[in-house]
Amino acid sequence: MASTVGTILEWYDFALYAAASAIVFGPLFFSNQSETVATLASFATFGVGFAARPFGGLLVAHFGDRYGRKPTMIFTISMMGVSTLLIGCLPTYETAGVLAPVLLVVLRIVQGFGAGAEFAGAVTYVAESVPSARRGLFTAAVPAGAMAGAFLATLVFYLMSAFASDVLLTWGWRALFISAGALFLFAFFLRTGLAETGDFEAERKAGTQGRLPILDLLRNRPAEALIGLGCMVGPSAVSYTIATFSVSYIERTLGLSSDVGLLAVLIANCVAIGVLLISGRLSDRVGRLRVLVLSTVFTALAIFPFFALLRTRDTLVIVLTVVVTFAISYAVNFGPQGAFLAELFDTKYRFTGIVFCREISSVAFAGTAPFIATALVAAADGAPWGVAAYVSALSLVTLAAYYAAHRRRRATSAQPAIQNDMPAGTEAG
Repeated sequence: MASTVGTILEWYDFALYAAASAIVFGPLFFSNQSETVATLASFATFGVGFAARPFGGLLVAHFGDRYGRKPTMIFTISMMGVSTLLIGCLPTYETAGVLAPVLLVVLRIVQGFGAGAEFAGAVTYVAESVPSARRGLFTAAVPAGAMAGAFLATLVFYLMSAFASDVLLTWGWRALFISAGALFLFAFFLRTGLAETGDFEAERKAGTQGRLPILDLLRNRPAEALIGLGCMVGPSAVSYTIATFSVSYIERTLGLSSDVGLLAVLIANCVAIGVLLISGRLSDRVGRLRVLVLSTVFTALAIFPFFALLRTRDTLVIVLTVVVTFAISYAVNFGPQGAFLAELFDTKYRFTGIVFCREISSVAFAGTAPFIATALVAAADGAPWGVAAYVSALSLVTLAAYYAAHRRRRATSAQPAIQNDMPAGTEAG
C-alpha cells in the first residue's frame, strides 16, 4: 500500500503539472509572449522535469541498489512533496517578471529529480515482495495507482475549468499544488513503516553488490539495457501525446473548449485503472510480450484515425476516441511493463536497470512529446499527421525491441533475473 500511495501522489502531481502547463502556466508565467510561444514555453518547462529525471533517478537508484529500497523511497517522496508545495507559492510573471518562470523551472527540476526514481523504486519493491504467479497483477497496481493520481488531478482541474475558470487562473491552481504537497506527508509516514525486500537482503548478505550499479549493468547486461530502453520508446511518446498534447490541440487548434479535452482525459484515466490491472493479470497467464506487442501494434496503426476522429469536432466522438485509444495504447502496455522490466535485470542492478530504461526514454520521448507535437502541428498549419507519423515510427522501434527480447530469450533460454520464477506463460511470450 505504501508503494502505491506514493505513486498515486507522484502522478497526481505530474498530471496536475501537465494540465497546468496546457492551460494555466502559459498565460501566467509567459504572458509577455504570443499564445503559441507561451504554450511552447509552458510545455518546455514540463519537459525540463523529464530532463532531470534520469539524473535524479540514476543517482537515487545507485543508493537503492547499494543500500536498500526503503530509504530511497522515503527520500524520493520527500523531494516530490517539497517541490510541489513550493510551486503553489510561486509569483507569476505579472508580479515577478522573468524571475517567475526561472523559479518555476528550478522547482520543476527538483520535482523531476525526485520523480526519476519514484516509479522504478515502487515497481522494484513490489516485484521483489509478491508471489511470482501474480507478479504482473501486483506490479500493475503501481501504474494503476499512477492513473488514480492522474484521474484525481484531471478531475479537479476539469471541475475548476468548467465551473470556476476565473478562480483557476487566480488562486485555484495554487490551492491544488499546495494541497498536493501536503498530501505527500501522508505517504512519507506510510513509507517509514516499510520493511526491506527479501531479494535485496539476500543480495546484501551474499556481498555481491557492485560499487557502481550503472557501470555493472552496462558492462554485464548491455543487451538487456538496450532492449528495455527500446521497449519504452513508443509507450513514452504516445502516453503524453494523448494525455497532454491532445488537450491543448483540442482547445487551441480545433477551437473547442478545454473542458472537452479534460473530460476525455479524465474518463480515459478512470477506465485505464481497471485496464491496467486486467492486462497485468493477463500477462501472468499468457506472457508479458504477447500483451505488450498487441498494444504496440494497435498504437502504430490507430494513431492516424485517432487524429482524424478528433478533427470531427464532435464531443462524443472525441471523448470515445481518447478513451479507447488511451486504454489500449497506454493501459494495456503499462500493465505488464513493471513485471517485464523487473524480470529483465538481476537484483544487484534491478532498480538501476528500470530507472535507466524508463527515465532515458522519458526525457527523450515523453517529456518532449507535447513540445514536438505542438511544433509539428504549428509547422503544418494545424494538420496533425506529422505527429501521428512520429508516434507510429516510435512504436515500430518498440516492436523491434520486443522482437529482440523474444529472440534473446529463445537463444539463451534465459530465466527471469528475479528470484521467484516467471510463470510458464511468460516464457512463451
